[in-house]
Amino acid sequence: MAKKRCPKMLVAAHGPITAAGAHMLGVRVDLVSSQFDSFQGVVDALHTEISRLS
Repeated sequence: MAKKRCPKMLVAAHGPITAAGAHMLGVRVDLVSSQFDSFQGVVDALHTEISRLS
């Protein structure tokens, strides 16, 4: 629903388990952090993706 209102929104998951849970709820995850021992992995993944898109 939120992606319909804001199609440019990126959905990030903290790791593969979170991504799987989101998928089960019907949420399309755009990126998954590969470093999930801290939230810094999500920040880094978002930074990489936003830099790639810019």
